[in-house]
Amino acid sequence: MNLERIVKTKDYSRISKNSRKLHSRSFLILYNLLMEDDLLKVGFTVSKKVGNAVKRNYCKRLIRVITKEIIKENKFKPAEIIIIARPTLIKEKYINLKNEFVKGLENLR
Repeated sequence: MNLERIVKTKDYSRISKNSRKLHSRSFLILYNLLMEDDLLKVGFTVSKKVGNAVKRNYCKRLIRVITKEIIKENKFKPAEIIIIARPTLIKEKYINLKNEFVKGLENLR
């Protein structure tokens, strides 16, 4: 499966308007299923509500690592995914976040 990052603002806007939402304690997942064969686009958002720049960058690194691990382990449908961190993410343990993320992405299998 090819993994691409979502970087353009207009892509974030388009996905957030037309997406399905999965709520979790530590993050919100917005996704659109794609018709393309083997493409998964992922974007990350961490607002200032989470904390200062150091905490936000830590959250982004954590989400990036978890996403890569889960995608390697599982087969997902082609989709565009935006992961929005919530302030509670910073306090959670890694294994809990990973399990929560897997449960959230079960709809994309």
